[in-house]
Amino acid sequence: MLLARPGTDVHVLELAGAGNLDRDAGTLLDPTARAAYRRRLTELDEDLAAARTDHDIGRAQQLDAQRTALITELRRATGLAGRPRPLGASTTERARKAITARLREAIHRIEAVLPELGAHLDRSVITGTTCRYEPAKDLTWTL
Repeated sequence: MLLARPGTDVHVLELAGAGNLDRDAGTLLDPTARAAYRRRLTELDEDLAAARTDHDIGRAQQLDAQRTALITELRRATGLAGRPRPLGASTTERARKAITARLREAIHRIEAVLPELGAHLDRSVITGTTCRYEPAKDLTWTL
């Protein structure tokens, strides 16, 4: 596909036959869940303050343990500055890794049989989220 369209960026999902849509795996906590965690944290803070005011040590310890567990879970599910942490690698990222590996493997196999063509492809095939065959302007390769 790349050789048939020199100089054209081709998305890795198109090369993988999956279309050109990024199907992200999502985040550990969606906005609704994060809001529910925050509401529960507010409730725990209010109940903890009431338990301390009433000198109810047992209830305060129980609420404090729940609050600590909730905060630990929120930290696990969020990254820097409280940003949502991704659930996993996106489809595009997985495709980028797989396509890059397959292209490089194919180029090395070609290089073993036709060293000049392999070297040309190694220099001319650009990989990433989009891949491109960019042959040198002064070079025309023929078999």
